[in-house]
Amino acid sequence: MNAPSQSARPGIGLVVLLLLLLCLWGLSWPLLGGHLPLHPYDGRAVQTLSWAEGKYYLAVLLLEAVMLIAAVRLVAARWSARLDQQIVTLLERPTRAYAAIAVIGAVMALNVGMLVVGHRSLTEDEATYLFQARLLLSGHLSAHVPLQAYAFHQPFFYLVSIDQWSGYYQWAHPALLAIGLVVGSPWLTSIFMLALTVFFSGKAAEEYSGEARAGVVAALVVALSPLAVLTAGTIHNSNPAAACAAIALWGFARLNKRMDLGAVLAVGLSTAIGMHVRPLDQFALVAGSTALLFVEHRREAVRLALRLAPAGAIAVLGIVVHVLIHRVLQGHWEHGSMTVPVGAFGFGKAVVGVVHTPANAASLLLTDLAHVMFYLTGTPWVLLLLAFPALRLVPGKKYVAPATLVVLYSSGYFLFGGWSVLHTGPVYYNALVPVLAALVAMAAVDAHGSLKRWAPTRRVVPGFLVVQVAASIVFFWPTQALEVARASQAAHRCEELTERSQLNRALVFVMEGNEAHDSWVHQAPLPGPGFDDPILYARFPHYLPQDEESPLRFARWVAAEFGRDRETFLALCLKTSKPALARYDLKTGKIEEISAPSDMQTETHRSWLDKNIPAGPWTPLPDEVRERILREIR
Repeated sequence: MNAPSQSARPGIGLVVLLLLLLCLWGLSWPLLGGHLPLHPYDGRAVQTLSWAEGKYYLAVLLLEAVMLIAAVRLVAARWSARLDQQIVTLLERPTRAYAAIAVIGAVMALNVGMLVVGHRSLTEDEATYLFQARLLLSGHLSAHVPLQAYAFHQPFFYLVSIDQWSGYYQWAHPALLAIGLVVGSPWLTSIFMLALTVFFSGKAAEEYSGEARAGVVAALVVALSPLAVLTAGTIHNSNPAAACAAIALWGFARLNKRMDLGAVLAVGLSTAIGMHVRPLDQFALVAGSTALLFVEHRREAVRLALRLAPAGAIAVLGIVVHVLIHRVLQGHWEHGSMTVPVGAFGFGKAVVGVVHTPANAASLLLTDLAHVMFYLTGTPWVLLLLAFPALRLVPGKKYVAPATLVVLYSSGYFLFGGWSVLHTGPVYYNALVPVLAALVAMAAVDAHGSLKRWAPTRRVVPGFLVVQVAASIVFFWPTQALEVARASQAAHRCEELTERSQLNRALVFVMEGNEAHDSWVHQAPLPGPGFDDPILYARFPHYLPQDEESPLRFARWVAAEFGRDRETFLALCLKTSKPALARYDLKTGKIEEISAPSDMQTETHRSWLDKNIPAGPWTPLPDEVRERILREIR
C-alpha cells in the first residue's frame, strides 16, 4: 500500500498554527467558557449574550477552521474504496444503524448521569417530578399536608383541598419516572427517552429526505449532541418531550407519503403522552405538522382527515385522561394545576408580572436560538451547513416542512411570556433537537453531493463531521460537564454531609445562605409523600418573623410532629457555600457537637448558631399561623 503523499498531510506550519490557537483558547477558557453553562438554573444562563460570548465564538471558529483544513486533508488521504463499500453496506439496513447509534447515545447519557450529574435532582422541578412519581407508586395523586407545611413546601406544589396537596406538573413524566423507580433508578427513564429520540430522529430525517444517509447523520447528531446527552443525564421533562416530538415527526413524515398503521399509532400515542409532559411544545409541533399535511394534500383533505382520524382519537383519549385526573384530584372538571399563573400569551408587564415586549421577546428568542445551535453540536460551524439550503445552493423543497416547524415552535416562545421561559437556557428547547438534527443532516448530505465534482474537495463534509465531534469534545464537553457537575455538587452539599456523618432516622433542618447559589435547590431536599424517609429534611421558611425566637420555635413545631423517634440536626449552608452539621437539643437549645469541612472554622458556625438559634419556650403552632401558611400555599 502506498503511503499518502506529503502534500496530503497537514504541513508543519498548519500544526504550529493549530497549537498556537489551542493555547490561546486554553488561556481564555476560564474566562470565556464559563459564561456558557448548559443547565438553565444558573444565574448566568439568562437569555442574554454576555460580553464574552462573541470572543469565545470567534476563538472557537478560528481554531476549528484550522482543524477543518487538517481534517479534510487527512480524510482525503485516508479515504478508500473499501470505506465507501462499508458505508453502502451500513445504509442497506439503516434501522439497525439507528438502533446502534441510539445505544451509543444511551451509554453516553448513562455516564453523564453517573459521573457528571451524580444521579441528583438539579432543580425543584425535578424534585417535584420525583414526588409525584412516588405518589403514583403509593396509589395516590395527592398527599396529606403536614401541620408544619412550610417546612416541606415546594414552589410547584398546590393545594387540591384543605388538607391535601400535590405537584402541579402533568402526570405522564412522573409516571415514566415511577417505572424507572420500580426497575432501579428514575434516571434510566431519561436514558431510554434519549435512545428513542436518537432512533426516531434518524427515521424522521430519512422520511423527510428520502435518503438513509441523512437518517444516519441525524441520529449521530442527536446521539453526540451535548444538549441532548447532558439533558438526558438529568430527569428534566424535556427528555420525554424530545422523544415524543421525534416519534410524532416521524409519524407525520410517514403519513405524508402513505397510509401506515404504525405511523398513525405513533402520532396518536406520542401526542397523547406529549400533551401530558410539555403540552405547549407538543402542541406546536403537532399542530404545525398537521397544518403542513393539509396544505400539501389540500385537494384530498377529506381523505387525509380520515387517515389522521385514528391518531386524533388516541390523542383525545389522552387528553380525556388528563381531565379525569383533575376531576379525581379536585372534584370538578375545570383544569386545575397548570392554571397556576406561571406564564401567558401576550405582551406587556401585566401579562406575567415581568417585562415582555415584542422587542425584548425577539432579542431573548434570538439569543436562545444561538445558544441552541451552539449546544446542538458543540460548535458554531454547524451553521455553515444550513447555509446551503438557506442560499438555495441545494434543492430546497424537502427543507420546507422542518424549517416551518422551527419557525412555528419559535413563534410560540416569542408570544409566550413567563418567568421560567424568560430566564432559562436552551434545555427548554430540547424538543426542537430532532427537527434541527434533520435539517443539519439533510444539509450535510446535500453539501456532500454538491461538492462531489471536485474530488477530494467532496471530502470536506466527512472532514467537517470529524471536526464536529472533535470540536465538541475539546471545546464544549469539558466546560459544560464541569459546570453541571459543580451545580450538582453545590445543590447537594448538605446531603453529602449527612451521608458522611452516617445519620440514621434523623430530622435535618437546612438553613440557606445569603449568597446567590448556582441552583435552585441549595436547600432542603423534598421528602417522600409519606414523610417516612430515613433522613427527613426540613427548611426554615422565609415568612418567619425577624426575631431571635422564631427559628427555634419553628424547629420545635416540626420536631413535635416528625421528630419523636428521630435525632435532630441543623444543617447550615452559610455564606461560604460550605455546610456545617450540628447535633442540636431542641428542648434545651444545647449544641452537642458540630462537624464541618476541614478548611472551615467550626467556631464561626458555632457563633452563628448561638446568635441566631437561641433557646426559646416550647409553644404550639398558633391557628392563625397555620391558616396563613395554607393561604400562601394556595
